[in-house]
Amino acid sequence: MHKRKEAPTAKVEERNKKTQSIVGVEAWKLVFNDARQAFTDNQFKEAVALFTRALTLNPNHITLLDCRAASYEKLDQTKLALADAATIVKLAPTDPRGYLRGGKLFANQKKYSKALGLYNRALQKVDPVDPRYNLIVDLKSKAEKASKPPASMNMMDRLPYDVIGLIFSYLSFDRRVQCSAVSQSWRRFALQWAGMWRHLDFENRKPTLNIIRKYLGYAKGRHVRGFSLHNASQTTLQNVFKGLVDENCQYIETLARMLKVIGKHVEYLNLDHTNLTVSNILDVVIPMCPKLTHLSILGLAAGQEYAKTEYPLLNLTYIRCNIFADKLIRLSPHLVTIDVHSNSTYFHHFYNGIVTTHKELETLHFSYGHTSEKIGWSPNSCVVSQRKGILNFGIYEDRFFNANVLQSFLIENPHLQQLTVVGCGPDIGTGIETVVTQGAFLSQLVEIHLLNCPSLTETGLHHLVVACPSLQAMSVPRLLSVTDAFMQDVATRTLILKKLDISDCSAVTGVGLQNLVRAHKHHLQKLVLNNCQRISPDAVKWAVEQLGPRVIECKFKYK
Repeated sequence: MHKRKEAPTAKVEERNKKTQSIVGVEAWKLVFNDARQAFTDNQFKEAVALFTRALTLNPNHITLLDCRAASYEKLDQTKLALADAATIVKLAPTDPRGYLRGGKLFANQKKYSKALGLYNRALQKVDPVDPRYNLIVDLKSKAEKASKPPASMNMMDRLPYDVIGLIFSYLSFDRRVQCSAVSQSWRRFALQWAGMWRHLDFENRKPTLNIIRKYLGYAKGRHVRGFSLHNASQTTLQNVFKGLVDENCQYIETLARMLKVIGKHVEYLNLDHTNLTVSNILDVVIPMCPKLTHLSILGLAAGQEYAKTEYPLLNLTYIRCNIFADKLIRLSPHLVTIDVHSNSTYFHHFYNGIVTTHKELETLHFSYGHTSEKIGWSPNSCVVSQRKGILNFGIYEDRFFNANVLQSFLIENPHLQQLTVVGCGPDIGTGIETVVTQGAFLSQLVEIHLLNCPSLTETGLHHLVVACPSLQAMSVPRLLSVTDAFMQDVATRTLILKKLDISDCSAVTGVGLQNLVRAHKHHLQKLVLNNCQRISPDAVKWAVEQLGPRVIECKFKYK
């Protein structure tokens, strides 16, 4: 009788399980080998699929996860690669591979702070004996350096201002505007550099009027020499030209077309040192500017003139010109201000020709030989009054201007308020003294400026101050006759003194300064003491305390 077969024992069941696991292990290894081969052959999509299949056969295997993360990295699927790296760190916190893979991925994205956080965590978890521990240390150091890049060289901080301006001058207007957006220092230079806005060349682009006004505001008018805008409508051109006028762009070199459009609005026009002639001014410019009141045309081209215009220029009240443009003066009967520069005609010849024809003239300046600085005078301050005669007179470097001419002039203009004499004849100082002692009309003078008059003595200065009790401003620099006695005269004889310039007067001491300051402490607005060597620093300091630092100007030139 045969025995019944017994059920499988526990040992048999255990053996079957081992067989199945061995088969499973062998299966994932086969898939893993195929995946590695695909990765080597740059078949990264196939490699990802095979590594994923191997993970289904052997889940959470660290090597498989790391290899799949590497495949994702090659395919630029960074999020999936980072997910596998995070899984590795979670499953095996002491294994360096998850940290290395994640740190590399973050560094490639330039997320150095996250990479550093991962490397710091790795250094805490990974055993220092591990051969890849030193690699983590090196990668951390590189990430730290990359997170703090060295400061780039800014040419604005290294190169001289003139060199930077020369470099910018070779760039087109478009390029210069682009450079102004590089950094704050570049923008600061662009907004301050005058050459930036010298030629506003918009070519065929169609900028809005607001953009043009913005650029003109940066340029502040005085820097603009050229403006170019092609294929613009008539309305746009009129608005642009109006903006040029509003921003006081008076130095634009190309003028004719602009005057055709906006000439009817122009009141102030500066054409100094252009290639125009007086004929061009009379026959072309002035007819296009019917409202013109102020005209400056120094340095025009000289030569024989054939101007056709003979009608009077009734609106012109201010003119600054060379002597050969006298026709403009003759045709302007209502001139209030004349500033003439001559190289051939002297003052007395010129003055005799205009004194009878310009009854409204109030300001007259005459320069011989070269342009001199106009002290205490601004062309924009000319206001027509009902008073007769000249109120403001300046004579510059005319060696034939003597006491007789001055006395005749003062008699003809008894209401003179401002007198400026620079240089002139060698005896002009003595002549002024003679005129004063003979009782010339000087009681109404408010300002006197005497420069380069070495023959004016201390006695002459005394008589001059005594004769001018209404004096409010006086300039007598570089005169040896300016002493403490003169300062005492000014302190006691003048009623309200506001401005005094005694630069380079080496005879004045602190005593004279103290007398003046005490007398006019409440009136003085400007006191210039440059290079007054005998006035001690203590005296200057005392004057500053009495008047304030903005009133005193005291500088020294050391040789």
